[in-house]
Amino acid sequence: MRDFQASERYPVYLCDYLERTTGAGVQWDTERKLVKAQRTEICDGTHDLVTSGKLIFPRRCEEVEVFAKQLTNTAKAPEEDQETGSREYRYRRLGPDHYYHALNYLVLAAKKIGISESSGGFQPPKAEIDFDPRTYDEAFE
Repeated sequence: MRDFQASERYPVYLCDYLERTTGAGVQWDTERKLVKAQRTEICDGTHDLVTSGKLIFPRRCEEVEVFAKQLTNTAKAPEEDQETGSREYRYRRLGPDHYYHALNYLVLAAKKIGISESSGGFQPPKAEIDFDPRTYDEAFE
C-alpha cells in the first residue's frame, strides 16, 4: 500500500484502526498521510448508514450483490476479558469484508473533505427511483 501511496500525485491516506478508544476521535496525520480511527466507532457509523436507509444502492447487478454480501460479513459481538470479566463489543470478520471497510474509508474521506458536515449527514446522490435497502430483495422481483 505504501508503494501505491508514494506513486500517486494526489494525497493517499492509509488507515490504522485503533481497538481502544483514545478519546481523540479520528486523527489525521497530514505529514505521514495516515489516519487513525477507533475501529468500533467507525464500524458503528457504517452500520448505521446502511441500516438507516441513508445509503442508496445502485441498480442490482453482480457487483452490487458482492458489495451487499460483504456488508453482512462483519458483525459486532461481545468479548469478555478473562481477568476482569469486563465486556467490550467489537466488530469481527465473518467472511470477505473488503467492501465493508472500503465504505468505512469512504465515510472517513467524506468527513475529511467536509461533505458530511456541510450536508448535515452523509447524503448520497439522489436515485432515479425511491429505494429502501431494507427491502432490497423485494424491490426488483
